[in-house]
Amino acid sequence: MPAAKASQKPTTKSQRPVGIMRQDLYQELYDLEKDYWWHVGKRSLVEKLIQKYLRPGKNRQLVDVGCGSGLMMEILKKYGEPHGVDLTEEALKFCRQRGLKNLYQADVTKLPFKKDQVDLVIALDLIEHVADDVAAFREFHRVVKPGGIIVISVPAFKFLWSYWDNILGHERRYTARSLATAITKAGFKVEKVGYSNSLILLPTFLMRKLKSLKKIDPEEQPSDFIPTPRSLNKLLTSYYALETSAAANIRLPAGLSVIAVARKT
Repeated sequence: MPAAKASQKPTTKSQRPVGIMRQDLYQELYDLEKDYWWHVGKRSLVEKLIQKYLRPGKNRQLVDVGCGSGLMMEILKKYGEPHGVDLTEEALKFCRQRGLKNLYQADVTKLPFKKDQVDLVIALDLIEHVADDVAAFREFHRVVKPGGIIVISVPAFKFLWSYWDNILGHERRYTARSLATAITKAGFKVEKVGYSNSLILLPTFLMRKLKSLKKIDPEEQPSDFIPTPRSLNKLLTSYYALETSAAANIRLPAGLSVIAVARKT
């Protein structure tokens, strides 16, 4: 399925379309995704939520919308047949390098699946790129079976907006309430909504404020995924194993991300 056209409003002097991540970050994602503490922690939290909320069944169809370089699809293989959707060919190229199948280049509001076809849709750090988030959730509602779920992760809090949001092609940031409202408008019942990545909320805010003082064009700004010594990466990974267990079961008061699970009734 051909990709739908993205908005052509430029975000920088390079004329990168709104909603599209800077292309060099796909290579970085592919290189870091397996071991970097941030990515390991996010996958761990999503998997805990799948185990808790996805109903048992056979031949389950699972879709990663905005699949990026594809490592989350490897996790989904344990729970059914995974499918990957992304707007950009660059992302799907990396998925193919992993040997993944069932890949589609498509817009989030025009998914290549039939009504009531899939058991699970996950969208990790995707919805903030979409101009009409409720339209995206309505499309998820169309393709998800009754009783099926969606798992959503988005960046939190408008006050955290920075050059990093411009680099990644964001349209907005969320609170737990605003994400739940958008999901509910699409017809889902919210099972869980809360925050994750609590430990790094304040350090990240301070780091981005300092980096913003340099007034560097978003196309030239270095990535926030800075090289981490192996010992520190291991320590942060261990901490996030504990935090993700908490976030899956209780509502943390704040964090760098908002996480939600919702069900089609």
